[in-house]
Amino acid sequence: MATQNVQAERSSFLQEAVKTLVVIVVLSVLLVIVGWTTSQIGVLGERLHALAGIDAPPVFAWIENLAPAIAVVTWVAMALGAAYLIFAASKKQRETLAENWSTLNVIQGIIAAAVLAGLTGYLWAIWNPVPILPPFIHLRIFSFLIGVWGIVLGRATGFLTGYFGSIVWALVAGYFVLPHTPVADGFWVGAMTGWFVSVVVRGGKSRDALLAEIDANRWRYYVKCGLVGLIGGLVMSFFVAASLKVTTPLSWWASFWAMGRFLTPCRW
Repeated sequence: MATQNVQAERSSFLQEAVKTLVVIVVLSVLLVIVGWTTSQIGVLGERLHALAGIDAPPVFAWIENLAPAIAVVTWVAMALGAAYLIFAASKKQRETLAENWSTLNVIQGIIAAAVLAGLTGYLWAIWNPVPILPPFIHLRIFSFLIGVWGIVLGRATGFLTGYFGSIVWALVAGYFVLPHTPVADGFWVGAMTGWFVSVVVRGGKSRDALLAEIDANRWRYYVKCGLVGLIGGLVMSFFVAASLKVTTPLSWWASFWAMGRFLTPCRW
């Protein structure tokens, strides 16, 4: 009996050892694949850098010309909106925008957002040496995390994670640009990647209701997430590109094309 127990323990140990080894090998292979892929994209980004000043095709030329005005109007609108929410909005209006639909309260949400923003920004800076239009636009492989935080922890936490994560990334990576980074980049990343995604994908559903929806038709849910991420990414790219037109040497079209082409798919 004792011998059988020893053999069973050895067999169990060997199985766990093999599983662990397989996991390590698979993760190593994935890291190699990701590293090679991102290095190739980085090479492409260096080539695109020569096109950083290209103007929009004729059909979009009017947007190129209006980009500075769009950026300024957006900055003013965001400033007025933030001032209203801070000083004049009712408690109900604030709660409607920031409702988490989870057990997290406001303080817990802010703490979670601060920690997650730091981690997300650090991951972007350390694990994303992939220039698309250097030094202002880089591929952020872990951008999807913001949408996850928004869905799981709530829209307010998702927004704060995206906003502060962008600022952390810019500071750590050395690409902080005033007023673009805190006003445009942080705001639109938080709004469209964290807040918008949570509002559309999760809405007012409880976690149990959300899981039931996913289990009912996983592929429909995946398609929905992909479309929401695409729309959010394109809207974000449009306004962020307008801000880059004003604050950097990049044209609106070059920025919009680069972000829409490379960054939007990484949201999901």
